[in-house]
Amino acid sequence: MTAVRQLDAAETIQWDAYVAAHPEGTIFHLSAWKHAVERTFGHRPVYLCAERDGAWVGVLPLFKVSTLKGRALVSVPYGVYGGILADDEAAERALLAAAEAEAAKCDAKYIELRARHASALGLPENDLYVTFQRDLPATPEECLALIPRKSRASVRNGRTKFGVRSEFTSDFTRLYELYALNVRRLGSPTFPLRFLVALQESFGANIDVQHTLFEDRVVAAVLTFYDRGTMIPYYSGCDDNYFFTQCSNVMYCDLMEAGVKRGYRRFDFGRSRRGAGPYQFKVNMGFEPVTLHYQYVLRGLSELPRINPSNPKFELPRRIWSHLPLGVTKMVGPQLLKYIP
Repeated sequence: MTAVRQLDAAETIQWDAYVAAHPEGTIFHLSAWKHAVERTFGHRPVYLCAERDGAWVGVLPLFKVSTLKGRALVSVPYGVYGGILADDEAAERALLAAAEAEAAKCDAKYIELRARHASALGLPENDLYVTFQRDLPATPEECLALIPRKSRASVRNGRTKFGVRSEFTSDFTRLYELYALNVRRLGSPTFPLRFLVALQESFGANIDVQHTLFEDRVVAAVLTFYDRGTMIPYYSGCDDNYFFTQCSNVMYCDLMEAGVKRGYRRFDFGRSRRGAGPYQFKVNMGFEPVTLHYQYVLRGLSELPRINPSNPKFELPRRIWSHLPLGVTKMVGPQLLKYIP
């Protein structure tokens, strides 16, 4: 029989070991993500572990959050992957039942599981999002050849004509400024700088920032996670005044080359909405989209929640937001983001 209970604070090492050993485990399942989200946003974690015959057979990281659609259990906030990790279908169903019981206790309107892979649970899914991943070559010199012809020419142009180059740093300040600019341009709220600080504290050496420079000015930056041979660029920003330098193309090619030098063999380009600008950029860089399986348990809603930029109801607020002063968006954005996990 499979029993499910909440994680004990003393079991963090065991939790992370299970996630690291599971083929579908991600950085967002790790306790480091839990600590950063809890510390920054104050959302209450409900981390469930399944046991059978004294051994762990599954885990499910959840947070209780208040959203624009009401209270919810989300796996996991501000992460693009999440959901149940289990040894078998019995453990998977036991964890889902425990999550449903937790949702009933807090009167959650829905449960959202941001899974990378399809399951046998038969839950309704939202197929709006895709992910992009590919293997890296054996040598840094081969990275450029992975990029399709037009984008490859942009990389070469940025490097030779404009002298764009990259370097690594432990300074998150410029990244935050560029990221805040980017999301304001897209009409979305930003997180507080302290979230980056919390991530740095939680992930330590498994996180860094790459600056991309034009005439010694940082015009683009990207934060990357490193996990079991995979590099995961996650938060990034580019000054639109310098788009002409092809800095974004150079930045990601430089990042792949640096990753190969450091022994990484897979590049996870992360999540994008179908048809959005980042989606097309990743396709143009030679990556193939793979559908993500965002699964839901609906308790108080008649349809899947659509708290995303593709919802036409958000079009006017997004346009207004994109024209607000940057200082206003950096001050108000983190308060809004608590409700858009």
